[in-house]
Amino acid sequence: MFDTPTPYLVDGSINDAVKKVKAAGFTGDEWFLAAHSLGGLMSQDYISNGSKDAAIFKAQILMGSTLKRDKHSINADGTTSFSKYNYPTLTIGGTKDGFTRISRIAENYWHQVKNINSTQSKLFPIVELDGVNHSQFAGANIPSTVVDGDLRADVTLA
Repeated sequence: MFDTPTPYLVDGSINDAVKKVKAAGFTGDEWFLAAHSLGGLMSQDYISNGSKDAAIFKAQILMGSTLKRDKHSINADGTTSFSKYNYPTLTIGGTKDGFTRISRIAENYWHQVKNINSTQSKLFPIVELDGVNHSQFAGANIPSTVVDGDLRADVTLA
């Protein structure tokens, strides 16, 4: 009905993608998991589930998505710690994202960059793309529910 990720299919879909990349000739060991929106939320559970399949990923990239709040805790000294989540993560958010609002990205910026425990600094960077909306991370074939609910971008895909 809707073109959205299905939680119980995520593991298989990621594993299938890895197999296709290997079949195409990739023999390296520098694997990064990139995901958008709801897929970014599900990828966090996949990458941290402890399975041998997920162990190949060294880090992840979240586009129009954020690290979930349960991935960090606040230390006694008031700093943020990601002791429960040890995968370096680049978070990319658009200032015109109508679904993953820039205010949510700002909250994560506080925990991942400004207030983070010094032993984990630089492991969870955040990049803000000025004028970019949610749909622009996806490219083509965007569901009408996303188009209708998104903010108007200030920049083009080009």
